[in-house]
Amino acid sequence: MSEFPNPLIDADQPQLFGGSPDEAMDSRLSNTRESVHDSGGLPDVHGLRLNLGCGRNKSENMVNVDLAINEPDVVLDLNNSSLKEWYVAFGKETVQYAQLIHVIEHIPNHLQMMENLWHVMEPGGVVYIRCPHGANDDAWEDPTHVRPIFPGSFMYYSQPTYWRADYGYRGDFRVAKCVCIMAVPSMVKNKNFLVYSRNAVAEMVVTLEVVKPAREPIRENMEPLVVTMAER
Repeated sequence: MSEFPNPLIDADQPQLFGGSPDEAMDSRLSNTRESVHDSGGLPDVHGLRLNLGCGRNKSENMVNVDLAINEPDVVLDLNNSSLKEWYVAFGKETVQYAQLIHVIEHIPNHLQMMENLWHVMEPGGVVYIRCPHGANDDAWEDPTHVRPIFPGSFMYYSQPTYWRADYGYRGDFRVAKCVCIMAVPSMVKNKNFLVYSRNAVAEMVVTLEVVKPAREPIRENMEPLVVTMAER
């Protein structure tokens, strides 16, 4: 398995890939941004970095993707867009990196979104996710949050998890890192807080690796989920 960026580093910083994007990519992205709204997508650009569900938090060195109300670089409804619409926007296997910063908890059809994302990502690509832990009040207070999410939830983006039942999901991501950011520093020393305490985990920070071709959904392909704890 290749090395992954430290999920505790802000995903919008150049450290993630050992430096800022190369000049050629900067130029291609800059030129593409000028015509993206006319062309409807970025199908000819490879090595893309996507800021999915960007909202008001746009990134200068990524392609910002969201609903039209947020005036992103690419307009795409993450919840309802078809795979064809994802292909029109980005092409096939063009995306190197994608981030979902407090987004998936807002997406009712997040399995379909992740499958569509899988199709447009390069083999070995990286997905960086931050979201509230299901046992934290933050997961429930926002009326636009549609479900609680727990560390084990990310295993359902992995094809081997479906060895028991087929729900129609065809994407495959390996959980490379799953870090629970603890609300109180002293909690890091006791893993019981992960299971038994409300509001113990302030946030989850997860790094996924794109697996292509997808693995067979058999029990023998299952990998253990390793959850680590870190201070806030």
